[in-house]
Amino acid sequence: MTATIGIGLIGFGNWPREAYVPVLRDCDQAQVVAVAARSDQTIAAAREALRADFVEYRDYRDLLADERVDAVLVATPNALHAEVACRALEAGKHVLVEGPFGESPEQASELLDLAAELEADGEQQLVFQGDFELGYIPVLHRVRQMLADGTLGRPLSVTARLWCDWGLDGKAESPESTRIGFFVWTGPWYLQIVDVLIGKLPRRVSAHGIRALNGALMDHGWVSLDYGENLVGRFEYSLLAAEGQAIEVEVVTTDGEARADLNTGDLRWRTPRQPQWQSVRIPPAEPIAAFAGMRECLTSFLGAIADGGAVLADVAACRRLHQICFAAQRSADQESAVALADD
Repeated sequence: MTATIGIGLIGFGNWPREAYVPVLRDCDQAQVVAVAARSDQTIAAAREALRADFVEYRDYRDLLADERVDAVLVATPNALHAEVACRALEAGKHVLVEGPFGESPEQASELLDLAAELEADGEQQLVFQGDFELGYIPVLHRVRQMLADGTLGRPLSVTARLWCDWGLDGKAESPESTRIGFFVWTGPWYLQIVDVLIGKLPRRVSAHGIRALNGALMDHGWVSLDYGENLVGRFEYSLLAAEGQAIEVEVVTTDGEARADLNTGDLRWRTPRQPQWQSVRIPPAEPIAAFAGMRECLTSFLGAIADGGAVLADVAACRRLHQICFAAQRSADQESAVALADD
């Protein structure tokens, strides 16, 4: 592989334009050499946004045959994520793929099984990473380190919280979001916050909520995760906040507590030995590209390709996330808890 990583973009909607392009423009490590999109209008938008020469393709399979493409960023509609990412891995490309990995457990499993098989084989040394940027936010990793080094003791509960105005006036309702449900449509990103700090599959998943302003979409609620051994997780959300967006995490442990704002990087913690709040600010990389953590996420992917290192949102983590999200949606639809790991 050359020193510069050749990037192929498959799909060029709002997310690649707002999240990928600003990071790639600032990166000397990689260059977009090809874009696959179905319309002249989309290709024109890509040329305007990238301000660089690239080869255009109407069929993503032709892009995968381009030897200049070392890695692909997959941002197609959800129903195509698994198919496109599978074909990319089979073509020997490194893959960063948007979540969710399909609209069914079977679609997600097809991709993750293939990625795991190639990972176990080890011959191609391909990097596979889920595009779940919130898990890469630096302040979350400070909390993770504080749990690992004993500063806060053993975790008893981890709560991620999303409060936003996305669903006011029915703005979150769409054929896709209501078809696959909130916990599959949006859940992986926020449940990853919990998974980064706990890192294992829960025994049971239970989701509850209401469908207030967005038709069949559950627009306010929570999912509870029972890990056993005096450990629980929770994701609380509302799409009905009056204004703006807040993403937070709260951890209660055997020896203290911590609270972090993932957008600003503000972290507070205290223990019985030091009951006064201590604080620090560890902001995400700026300028923000669409969402906090996106620069760290894409930089991790490119760094793993260059150096052969591990990634956070790897096959195992992505499999846990999808198992949890599909179970949460099933729980919400059936109004009953769903068992995952053995008791």
